[in-house]
Amino acid sequence: MIGLNNAQSEFSDEYLQDVSMRYPWVIGTSLYGEKHYNWYSNMPIGWALAFGEQFLSDMDSAIKTLSQEEQGSFAILQIKEKFGILRVYVNFRNKNIQNVLDTYEDISEKTCIRCGSSATHTTTCGWIIPLCDNCDK
Repeated sequence: MIGLNNAQSEFSDEYLQDVSMRYPWVIGTSLYGEKHYNWYSNMPIGWALAFGEQFLSDMDSAIKTLSQEEQGSFAILQIKEKFGILRVYVNFRNKNIQNVLDTYEDISEKTCIRCGSSATHTTTCGWIIPLCDNCDK
């Protein structure tokens, strides 16, 4: 995908470990069966820089509206970019979780995927991605 970095390639292992301690629900099994996988590390770096911490905080608040049993089994199944929008797949959701996911899908569409600045347009060079003028040079 045309030179996009994710949070894992840009953030330190210590930072990602801190994220997993504060938000244990980001840890799951990767699509390749890797245990203890930090799904936050898949978020494109521009989005992680622009709104990653707020996304984590808002998701944590929404997850706390679930029953104790649901909170204990809540899991992120995948975080990725798809068609220029942040996609977060979870094992189940309620209205609060859906509102957070919808909000950050909307924000991601207007945020440069590479640097986190306001996206001025969407590029379609085989991939639909939101970019600012500087990153599209």
